[in-house]
Amino acid sequence: MPRLSALFEHMRSNRAAYMGATKGGDFEDRVALHLDTVGGFNRVEKEDIPAGEFRRIKKQAQAKISAGELRNPSGLRGHYVKQPFGTQAYPDFMVIMGASIVGIETKFSTKKQASPVWNSGLPRAHGLYVFASRGRGDLTYFKGADVIGEDEVMAMHAFFDDLKRKQNEFNSSRLADQRYGFAVYVRNAFEQKKTPNPNALTNFFENPHREELEQSVIDYLRRMEDEQTWRGEG
Repeated sequence: MPRLSALFEHMRSNRAAYMGATKGGDFEDRVALHLDTVGGFNRVEKEDIPAGEFRRIKKQAQAKISAGELRNPSGLRGHYVKQPFGTQAYPDFMVIMGASIVGIETKFSTKKQASPVWNSGLPRAHGLYVFASRGRGDLTYFKGADVIGEDEVMAMHAFFDDLKRKQNEFNSSRLADQRYGFAVYVRNAFEQKKTPNPNALTNFFENPHREELEQSVIDYLRRMEDEQTWRGEG
């Protein structure tokens, strides 16, 4: 039976096997290699999943607010798809484990960056995040729900939803006759910093809870694998 927990155990004890990467694409290739060799998963393309089933998976995976673990409507077991929804969309890897699907997002920096760049996407509750820094020669990983609460995710997305409503109202009422098409535009952007909370943990490598976060990923996957074995879904 393929074991995703084995991949993360391998990352923890064999970081050098991943940190030879010079850019994000190289790092993803190393993760894919070890999904095959260590995890025991087989790679498929998104075209190998029936269109209707793929659409249902995409709707689940790309929801801003998690509706729980991703469910697998396909007949595939022990497979993964790399960048199923494109290079800029979550997740980088869609791992099909029995009745469940796990999303893995990789974050790679060539500098001594202490936290990932999030841009417009907050961590998904059940998503697994691998953060590697070439500048530090190190990698770590965590589960989305362990670093940000669902109520916080909802509030932050609602903040931008409200701003976009105001953007549309302002453009319609104030700039409808602007001769050269100037308008205001709100761009979603999320970051980690020590304001407004000076005690915030923004360094994932020097985080005192780093081992707990990493172990939480492995424990989560082991529970999932044990449940699938019990149900005969391997």
